Order: sequence, then C-alpha cells, then structure tokens
Amino acid sequence: MPADVRVPELFASDAPIDHAQTFDSQSQPGGCSALAALADRGILTTLRTKQVTFAPDRGWVVLRVRQPAPPGVGYPDQLVRVALPSGELTTISNAGGTAEALGQGGGLLVAGADADGKGLAVYEDGRLRVLASGACAHQATPDGSRVYALLDCDTRSRGTLAVIDVGTGTTTPVFGNVSSADVAVSPNSHWVAFIVQHSDAGTTTDTLHVADAMGSTYALPSQPGASNPWFASDELLLFAVGDSFSPSSSSELRGHVPGTGDTSYSITMGKATGLFGYKISADGDWLLGAAAPASDSGINLTAQLYAIRLDGSEEVLLSSDLVAFWYYQMPVDAFSFTGDGKHAVFIGGRLAKVWASDVLGTQSSLISNSGSFAVAGTGDQVALVEDSSSVRGGRLRIVALDTDRTVSLFESDAPLTAPNFPRDARGVIFVRRPTTGPSDLRYMSPSRPESLVLGEWSDTLLDMRPGPYASPLGKYPVDPTGCFTIIDTDLAPGPGTRLVLLPEADTPDGG
Repeated sequence: MPADVRVPELFASDAPIDHAQTFDSQSQPGGCSALAALADRGILTTLRTKQVTFAPDRGWVVLRVRQPAPPGVGYPDQLVRVALPSGELTTISNAGGTAEALGQGGGLLVAGADADGKGLAVYEDGRLRVLASGACAHQATPDGSRVYALLDCDTRSRGTLAVIDVGTGTTTPVFGNVSSADVAVSPNSHWVAFIVQHSDAGTTTDTLHVADAMGSTYALPSQPGASNPWFASDELLLFAVGDSFSPSSSSELRGHVPGTGDTSYSITMGKATGLFGYKISADGDWLLGAAAPASDSGINLTAQLYAIRLDGSEEVLLSSDLVAFWYYQMPVDAFSFTGDGKHAVFIGGRLAKVWASDVLGTQSSLISNSGSFAVAGTGDQVALVEDSSSVRGGRLRIVALDTDRTVSLFESDAPLTAPNFPRDARGVIFVRRPTTGPSDLRYMSPSRPESLVLGEWSDTLLDMRPGPYASPLGKYPVDPTGCFTIIDTDLAPGPGTRLVLLPEADTPDGG
C-alpha cells in the first residue's frame, strides 16, 4: 500500500442520531411534479408488487404483482402496465413473466408469459405479439431493433443463437451450441459476441465468435477457452481466457477490435474481473483486476488489486490487501470505480475495511473501518453502510472522495441496507430494517439536515436486487430518470403499491 495513507475528516460524525422527517411530494416543482397527483393518490393498485420495470423516458412503469387467490391456491403473477402520469392500469399478462424496456422509444419486451415460461413477445397496441417460443435466454440490442435469443436449449442451457427482427418478427439462426451465459451486444447495437462450444475427438473447446448486424460471423480460434465477453465500447470487446471470476496464473484478459479479423491482444495475465462484471473507468482507459499472491498456507487470505490500462500498456498496484472475494459469500462488490472514474473503491482484508485510491495508486485513504459501499453513478460520492460506534445498529455515510469529507450521516438503532443513488447523485435512498416494527425507505442528502421517510411497511414483496449483476445486498430500485420509486406495502394507505417522488429530483427540462 502506498505510504501516503489518510483517514478522512468526519466533520459530521458528532451529529446526533437523525430524526426523520416525512416527505411531502407536493413540494416537487417542474417535470417530476407531473407525477405529484399520482403520488398523492395514495396507492396505484391494491395488488402487491414483486418486481418493477421502469421506462427509460418516464412514460410508464410495469409492475409484476401477486394476484389475489383463495387460501391454499397459488395463481401465476400478473404483469400490469401503469401509464404515466395518468396512472391508467392495463393488464399485460395473467401468466407471469418478466418485462424489460426495449430500446429508448418506449417499447416493451415480455419474456416467459406463456405456458412453458420460455416465450418472447413485444407488448404493443394493447396486446402481446409473439416473437419466439422456447427461448431459454435472450438479450435485446440497446436500440431495441433486434433480440438475440437462445432457442432449443439443452439441459446445460446451450442452444441455437438466433436474431429476431422486432419490427417484422423474422427469426434468423446465427450459430449453434452457444452458451446462455456468454452473449454480449455492443452499445451501438451493431455487434454481438458469443461463445460456441466445439467438440472434436472427445474434447470440447469454447471459442469466441463475433457477428455484425447483417449476420456476417467470424471466430477467434487462436484463443481457445474464451469466456465472459463484454463490450467496453463499440470499438473494444473484452473477454477472458480461463476463469474470469477467480484469479489464477493461467487466466488472461484480452481485447479485440470488432471487424478487424481474428486477432486479439493481451491486456493482462493472472487477473480476474471480480464480482458482477468488468469495472471500467469513466474515460474508458482503465480496468480493475484482481490477482492472487502466493501464500505460505496455501490459502490466499488476501489479494492484489490493479488498475490496468485497456491497451495493455500499464499496470498499477492499488492494494496488496484486497479481500479474497472468491472464497466468501460476498454480500457486496469487492471493488469498483467511482462514477467519475478518478478513484477505485475496494474492501481490504478479512476485517472488511473500505479503502479508496486514485487510479495511479499515489494516494490511498481509509474511508471506513467496517462495512460495505455503493458508488454513485456520477461524481465521486460513495455511500458507506457500516457499524456505528455510538448506537447499537448501523449508520450510513456519504463520503466525497475529492475532499475526503463525510458530507452526510445517518445513524440508526436498526440495520440499514439497499442503498442506491438516483441518477443525479444529489442524495441516496436506503432501507431501515428494525427487528420489531415497520421498516422504512428513507432519503438523505448533503443539503438536508435530516433524512426523509418516503414510505414504510411491515411486509414487502418487492425484490431489491435488480440488474444483471444483482448483489445480495441489493439496491432499492429507482426510476432511471431519477424522479420516483415504487413502494410495496402492507400498511396504510395500502395495502398495495405506491408511487413516491424523490426529493430534489427535478431539472428545468423535467429530466
């Protein structure tokens, strides 16, 4: 660890335990205020929500709800679309399934809303238009024009990769024997990468393939054993050779420029990407990777964390005391970049201390003696969920890394969980879960002296682990425009599902 180690000034650490205020949604001006009447209605529906899908443009929200049933009878979940800001409810499916936004234009893709739970359909004009049946996995392109689906899968979740044109419904096979876990689409929707398992003379080899939007496909056979493809940008595809999760001397991370033939280059050897996917800096120049140093005991109790240039030209050691995440049931991510990409945040050693370092490793700070972290999607703020020395419970701190200062603090006699920064990162929402009495959802920001209670429940069905790399710690779901969230509650004004506006969320253009 670099010699220059600083402990941040906790100017708010002597603040009294926070006493919550109640949030009044009518105080919201501007664009989000269009939802104020819907929020003030009390509940959207008496049905209880299990999962939420938000529109990219705040035009609707889809709720996966539990259908009411007689005692001892279980009905499939129901998908309900709520138009915003009117609040008009439309049932999409009575047969379960999941929904996801299809591109940025308001399209909606529904999966599993059929008898065998493997169908794909587009919801449009008040009905479901079937795209495919028998799909064990799928991934839509970011522009919403196509869906790559894995059809006719075997027991190992391998099948035929096909591309479906959303507009026409035309299905075109791309390649067979593709793994469901290893399909990636580029941000510009032009490229798709996937892993094909080839068998020859009793041996199997996993080979990376790349196809363009017109269906032209090529392979990279020079790197057998490929896995975990992911596009860092339209011009750079990353993939692993060997195990990308657990570091080993034989594992390798490589880069490939799509459309340039079957060549690739080594980014780093002996490093792993860690939990929940690749960690890339905001400028697209750096990757975080973990290595396992030798240990006399034969068991690696700590690891090394490196910042690695994506062109493979440089590696910087950030820590020699990274938690050995692959040995544990990690409730949170072990390392990540901040939203601005200037700092790496990571958990050190078995004592779960949280550190931050600049990308060049010249300055490190101990920012928490225990706990876990969540980084804002923009800027340098980090939310720390940690033990409290002054109360029997937990505390949540927001730290600004550029100044090494605690800018906001909440202490509680109950456990705290599911922290999440809205899009603008002006504040953080989190859940307080006492052992007795109702749990509540709160909002805290540096500009407010006290937290705000957004809602409460004795029981909730809402899944707080959204996303393709869902952490068991969870993040409370927030509308991607940063305007509102959904609360499932058994308490008044429920039972049912509420829409709640977030404080400080509006911008002049309503975004």
